[in-house]
Amino acid sequence: MDAKIKAILPVLFFMLACSGGSGSSGGDSAEPAITEMQLGVTQTATIETEGDVDTFHIRATEANRFLNVNCNEKSSGSGVELMVTVFEEDASGRRVRLFGKHKPQDATPPADLDMAIYIDRPKELYITVRDLMDDDASTDIAYHLTCAFMESSRENHDFSNAQALNIDTSDVYYDAIESVGEVDCFTFSPVVAGVYRVSVDHVSQQYISSNVQLSAELWDASGDRIQAVSAPNDTILSFLDPDDGPYYVTAHDSDDMHVDAAATYAISVGAVEADETLANDTEETALALSADAEGAFSAEGAIEYASSSASEDHGPDIDWYRFALSDSLSEFQTVRLDISNQTGTNPASILRVVIYDEALDIVTSHDFYCSGAPYENRFRTRGGVHYVSVTPLNPGKLEAGAGYQVRLQPTDLGGDDNNTENDATELQSGVEVEGAVDYHSDVDWYSLMVDTSAGGVIAVDLVSDSSIIDYQLSIWRGVEMIKRISDLSGAGAGAHLKTAIFVPRDSQGSAVYHIKVGDAQNDEGSDVPYRLTAVKTTAPVVVGAIPEIGAGDVLRYYNESDEQSESGGTFSEVELEIFSGYQPTYPANTDWLDFRSDILPDGVETAALPDGATRITFPWITGYIDYQGDRDMFRIDFDKLSPDGEETAWYYDVEMRLVVPQPGSDVEYVWKLYRDRNQNGVIMDDPMSPDGYKACAGDDDPEVREGLDVMVPTGDQTFWIGSEWGENAKFYFGVGDFNYEVFPDSGEPPVENSEPDDDWGYDAPYYFKLQLTYHPGKAWPD
Repeated sequence: MDAKIKAILPVLFFMLACSGGSGSSGGDSAEPAITEMQLGVTQTATIETEGDVDTFHIRATEANRFLNVNCNEKSSGSGVELMVTVFEEDASGRRVRLFGKHKPQDATPPADLDMAIYIDRPKELYITVRDLMDDDASTDIAYHLTCAFMESSRENHDFSNAQALNIDTSDVYYDAIESVGEVDCFTFSPVVAGVYRVSVDHVSQQYISSNVQLSAELWDASGDRIQAVSAPNDTILSFLDPDDGPYYVTAHDSDDMHVDAAATYAISVGAVEADETLANDTEETALALSADAEGAFSAEGAIEYASSSASEDHGPDIDWYRFALSDSLSEFQTVRLDISNQTGTNPASILRVVIYDEALDIVTSHDFYCSGAPYENRFRTRGGVHYVSVTPLNPGKLEAGAGYQVRLQPTDLGGDDNNTENDATELQSGVEVEGAVDYHSDVDWYSLMVDTSAGGVIAVDLVSDSSIIDYQLSIWRGVEMIKRISDLSGAGAGAHLKTAIFVPRDSQGSAVYHIKVGDAQNDEGSDVPYRLTAVKTTAPVVVGAIPEIGAGDVLRYYNESDEQSESGGTFSEVELEIFSGYQPTYPANTDWLDFRSDILPDGVETAALPDGATRITFPWITGYIDYQGDRDMFRIDFDKLSPDGEETAWYYDVEMRLVVPQPGSDVEYVWKLYRDRNQNGVIMDDPMSPDGYKACAGDDDPEVREGLDVMVPTGDQTFWIGSEWGENAKFYFGVGDFNYEVFPDSGEPPVENSEPDDDWGYDAPYYFKLQLTYHPGKAWPD
């Protein structure tokens, strides 16, 4: 064997050792008894006590061969999960772990553990056998430990007898992993320097159900591993020089635990035509780019080969370019970056494109997936020399040259203000302004002076016709962020964000609110403008009656200012779990639907009926959905009508009328009756949950703007709550806006509503009236 072949063997040994784990052991302070072993002679012993560790020593004197270590039990039932570990003793007497295997925990079949250790030179080996958790033992069922060199004189399991491959893609060699730990070795010698493809592929018809997952490595004659790949993309694409050959390829199961003689794989080597090799691979040899008539710099190339080695002799193909930005523009300028792939590029390829300044500090970078759409972005930088590098990010998936185009279009940034709240652009209520997230990490701040002597709403609307920006909009008062929403569609689609917050009345008279606009990930920029409007609206102080409400009826206005300040009634906190990441808390009015107190609230009336039932009539209640996500909540406790009553069964007929006067409202008003089963103030916006809503009704058409008058129940419907819910059963009536995520009756698949459907405002209020009929003695109607 020549020197080059000898040099590669320690590297192969390292690979095999790593597959069994890493770490070291210096042994216990009290050295256990050590049993000497002979090659081919079986040692039989038992794990006699819990924590027992048996240690064996063997001298492996033959080099360049695989040592097979086998430990098995002849029968089942020992209860011991055997663990076998092989250590090498180094020159300083320190034992380094090479490989280990154990019987699965609680496994019933007898152990049969096989390990293949590559011996590149004579060495001292120590083998320990113990229970996996050191908590089981058996004196009845023994284990059998044997060490023997694997016969490989007629096989390609060593580099000394590696199977020679012709450099011809049509000349395919077939093999299989037929034993645990088997490594198949191949070799080839290029005549000319160039790019070569090594393909290691399962023969699919025979591989369908195999557990073998191939891993393949390419080595040069000096012991450097050039590239490693794993199934299902077992293709190596590398630049090879004959002076570094011959080259070796190893193939084995990825974790060296599975075998399948029927899982045939095919291996072949072929030369690949490449347009460029060993050119512009460093910043010193970067290809200079010239500006075109539009002042843009364009680069077109291909990543022809890859490498997973850190060796300077076997690096991947890297394309470097150099371009100079004009210093005649403003201090900062933006550069539009466009990346696209060439036709025929493997879509599984990923290219990393990095922009550097003259000091080679990274300005921006992007991992471009060749399967995706062209990429565009804008970044901010100063004038002067810049560099571009393009490298393969996933060498195991580079099966062919990955072609690309990069274009850089500089533009003067011009005004770059309102980047902080200290230089925010002042807004006027209802007046639209235009802005842009010009570059990644760019943010725009706006301020709005708000009168706080009366409660009201700040509504913000942002629209962009077409932009890659994943817009994020937030509203602040001082250092407190009150609201944040995002549009993560991006990808060139139009954006529309709208939100609103309630501004409670306070004694300040006026206050400054800030609005911040940026990219949600701070990694994209675009010159496509957005339009922003902020409107401050004062909440109505009173709401009048409508013709549907009879003369003399009591009308109670659920004023948001009273709710926010929890004045004008008694409130309890209720948490509404809309989804896992959104669980807002609302004050719930506990007075207006209270019908079981000694003193009834204003407008609540009771009347005895001839059949022994009692009718409870509540006043009309009116209000608005004041801001995004607002819900007006009212608690109602269903229990026997008189707290001192003796009845054990009862039920209530429930009648609910919801009215929205003409010409209607943008808000799709809907009421829901939630059950608080656990009486803990936590309910869910899910009809299937025990704490979800049990009934609902309201505006069921996003296009209808006319008036609304909905009565539940109607016709043959029944709507009742009975004693089967338990004593003091707490429920919540909630009135809110219904959001259409998909359009009703839009077919299959349903048509998604791409526009935000949250609605609020003071165009028209809702009115609802609740009536209960109490029936003692029965838990449900006949």
